[in-house]
This record gives sequence, C-alpha cells and structure tokens, in this order.
Amino acid sequence: MGQKVNPKGFRLISTENYLSNWFIKKNNYKTYLKEDFIIRSKIEENFINLLNIANINIDRINNTKNSYILINIFCIFDITIENNLLFLKNYLNLYPYFNISNKLNGSKLNKYIILFIQHILEKLIKNFQLNFKKEIFININFIKDLYENIKIIAKLIEYDLKERIPYRRILKEIIPQIFSTINLNGLKIQISGRLNGIEMARTEWLKEGQLPLNTIRAEIKYISYSANTIYGLIGIKIWLFLE
Repeated sequence: MGQKVNPKGFRLISTENYLSNWFIKKNNYKTYLKEDFIIRSKIEENFINLLNIANINIDRINNTKNSYILINIFCIFDITIENNLLFLKNYLNLYPYFNISNKLNGSKLNKYIILFIQHILEKLIKNFQLNFKKEIFININFIKDLYENIKIIAKLIEYDLKERIPYRRILKEIIPQIFSTINLNGLKIQISGRLNGIEMARTEWLKEGQLPLNTIRAEIKYISYSANTIYGLIGIKIWLFLE
C-alpha cells in the first residue's frame, strides 16, 4: 500500500506556514484550539453566499501590557451576483431599515455589500470579545484574481460541477486559465466520485508540467476539497508547483 503524506504538512518547515500562530502550555492547548475552531466556523457561517473565503489566519499576541487576537481573512466576492442578491434579500427580514430595491446595478450592489460586511464584522467582534474576554481585530484582504488562490480554484470547479458541466471540459478550460494567471512549473487536478452522474464512481485526473512531490524545497500548494452535488459528494484534489 502507498503511504500518502499531506504536501502541506510535509513542507511546514520549508515553504508552508501555519494558519494559526500561537504558543501555549499543554494544559490550556485545548482551549485555544476550540477558540480557533469557533472563530473559523462563525466567520464561514456569517459570510456564506457573500464571500468565498480562501484562508483564515489567526495570530495571538500575548504581551505583558496587552493580549489580543488578530484575524486575517483572505477572500473574494462570490462568483455569482445572484448569491449576493439572495444574501441581501435574506437580510431584509432581519434589518428592514435597509431600503434595498430588487433592481440593483453594480455600484449600488457593492455599496450595500460593503455596509453588510461592516455590520457583520462589528457583530462578530462583539460576539468574540464577549466569549473569549480578549480584544479582537479582524482584517479582510481581498484576492485580486480568481486563480491566485488554490481554494478559490477548487470552489470554481465545484460551482461548474453543480451546474452539470462535463468534468473533462471543466479541467481543459481551467488549466490554461491558471497557467496564464500564475507562474507555474506544473499542476495536477484530480476529481473522484460519480462523474457526469454515472453510477459507478471513478477517479480522473489531468496533469501538466512537473510535480516533484518528494522534493521538500519545492513550493507545492495542495488542497483536498469536497463538492456536494446532486449525484453525491465529488472529491477535488489540486496540486500547484509554483516557480
């Protein structure tokens, strides 16, 4: 049997960084771990249908003078404007004082989305400070291009699979777009499950360029992602070998 190692964990000492940066004694480790889980789940839950979140980095600063939690969210606006409109309409029931018409152009839509993001951030900060008894700072960093982050690429593939686009067409179209956006030496995309609705599950993959998985100093980005389609779960794995 093959012994598989996660490429991210394999390269933590060389090219990869931790998503949570803090140090604590063994007795309090579970407390910090639970807090990190709550922070990530609450952020994902509150920004669903509005932002595609790539990474949530958590830094804990403990000084003699003060201690606080710094949260950096790396994201991009949702791919479809319909999801953003759905998000706004759902919020109308909770906050009727926002006067939002059904016909919104791009500028007005962005204006209301920014207002809602500010409102959600204020609510999250108050909630976290009340629960964790610490000062909280949240920064949102928007990714400029869809293909700059590996998790966003996985979500793009998920979106196309849910639209019932044939998987071969998805792979053949997205690979040139990734190469034109990022400087790559190679990539591999693997999809597993009931592809195209066929009852027999199988694994298909497409690879271009080099992919030295055994070289620790090679900067390889990796993600394992699940797409929940009408045919069931479809697994998506992506490897990117950066220059």
